[in-house]
Amino acid sequence: MNEAEFADPRRYDRWRAKAMGWDEVGRSAEGGMHDMREIKIRRGSVLFRIGHSRSDRGAVPDAINLSSPWWMSDESFLDLCSSVRIIGGELQSLGRYKLSVAERYGVFDTVFQVVTSGALGAFRGAGVPVFEGGSNGQPLRPLAWPGREIPQYFIPGLRDLDSNKPTGLADKTFVPRPAMPVSTWMQHLDRLIAR
Repeated sequence: MNEAEFADPRRYDRWRAKAMGWDEVGRSAEGGMHDMREIKIRRGSVLFRIGHSRSDRGAVPDAINLSSPWWMSDESFLDLCSSVRIIGGELQSLGRYKLSVAERYGVFDTVFQVVTSGALGAFRGAGVPVFEGGSNGQPLRPLAWPGREIPQYFIPGLRDLDSNKPTGLADKTFVPRPAMPVSTWMQHLDRLIAR
């Protein structure tokens, strides 16, 4: 469904750089993934992401969350949920650290689940630690740092390469299940495990 993003070498290189955390506008790098591999997500795959109901700029519509290039497989997501149950804590906190998502990106409070209606090209890798500080003699402080790394996907073409606005690919490719708050998802998971 997003083959054009991989067929053009210049676009491919720009998408790859974005997946590695490169910001063309700010001419800087932050976060992203390492040990990346190009993969194909098959039709009928179940994908998850923990998105944001709001950010510093206000409410974040579902369409913005669904068009984010950052997703994970059902296996990775359930591994993350299992880790929360084994070691304790909250999915939001552990997810931030394992996926390297800094707080400034949003509240990280909503679980999005989709089924793919077509094949998609993606990059698969592990999150790079995100830091803040480092100016005026201040030391760098980790905002997010993966422990046991959770593989994640970066799907080119869900947003426009230049404007970062949704392209409509998510509407064509994703069959969304109802989004739910992280706390509701964990209660739902507990009920499934108790059966």
